[in-house]
Amino acid sequence: MATKSPLQGAVFGTAARYFLEVARTGSIVLAAEELHVASSAISRQIAKLEQAVGCALFERRARGMQLSPAGARLAVYIRNSALEGERVLDALRDASRQADTLVRVACTDGFASGVLASAMPAFRRTHPACAFSVHVTSPENVSGMVARGEVDIGMKFSMAPERGLHVVHQQPAPVKLVVAAGHALARRRSIRLRELADWPLALPLHGTTLRQVLDLQFQAEGLRLQGTFAGNLATLLPLVLQGEAVLFSSLISISVHVARHELAVLALPDLDLHPRLAQLLAHDDAPADSLKAGFCEHLAQSIVALGHRDDGNQMLVPQPDNAMSMPDSKVALGVHRPVRSACDLPQMPGESTSP
Repeated sequence: MATKSPLQGAVFGTAARYFLEVARTGSIVLAAEELHVASSAISRQIAKLEQAVGCALFERRARGMQLSPAGARLAVYIRNSALEGERVLDALRDASRQADTLVRVACTDGFASGVLASAMPAFRRTHPACAFSVHVTSPENVSGMVARGEVDIGMKFSMAPERGLHVVHQQPAPVKLVVAAGHALARRRSIRLRELADWPLALPLHGTTLRQVLDLQFQAEGLRLQGTFAGNLATLLPLVLQGEAVLFSSLISISVHVARHELAVLALPDLDLHPRLAQLLAHDDAPADSLKAGFCEHLAQSIVALGHRDDGNQMLVPQPDNAMSMPDSKVALGVHRPVRSACDLPQMPGESTSP
């Protein structure tokens, strides 16, 4: 372990403080009065500092103490060092405060453009100091980042319950067919896979749980899964909004656009045999009363309130007002119950929000 030299100890200790005060007042007596110490104590510290430096720091004159050229240089150095130290401490304090208010999220593509996109600004309305860092990645990477503590919250779709991680909430996320609001299929409530042969399909990339579901069922029915477009949700969604393709997705991923009446959703009963789970994962280290835990609860409320509806285009989209209270809802592993008073749920045409 490195040890501090006598000079370092003198320059950054009591001797430096006494030295600067004598330099400011020009008198050992006045410096002693300002510092509320004995003049002899200051004289000893000045002598100690001069011995460590190896030269005289003051010129003793009849009118008092005046800095020597070496003393003047040392005074500048000590003052600059003190200022730099304060800047470093301020930066460390700012970083600590930012770490307390920064929520790190890893999620798959469908969550980033759906429920997460609406949940973050809603949460900031009641917690304006909160900031977010979102990493969009594969389902496997989401789990890994949560397990390693690289993020505070993970959101992903899964074909099976997650093992070895803290699952805050999970619920079914059935696959729907998504079309533009003005599309010819928009008034349908459900559709079979065989009926999609004549429509341009927007397909997810291989390696996603959604693509796994589609591959399994199309193969089971002896159908060929051939898309006109393939990519992530950010690439495919504009094509669907323009009416150029139809999309497979869960309501969680396109909730914002459905709430704006830009998209319609149709049930796909052929895919009911392959249930997907929407999972909310969290790192165990977050205190229960932290901002991160509050946002995690807020997300759970949003997913619960969004839910899944098998009755065609009717859909609830949550806009939680108070992310920290859930008076009419219980969020737990595998529980899916509607949230009423904690969320402001915009009403879709023909839908009643009465319990």
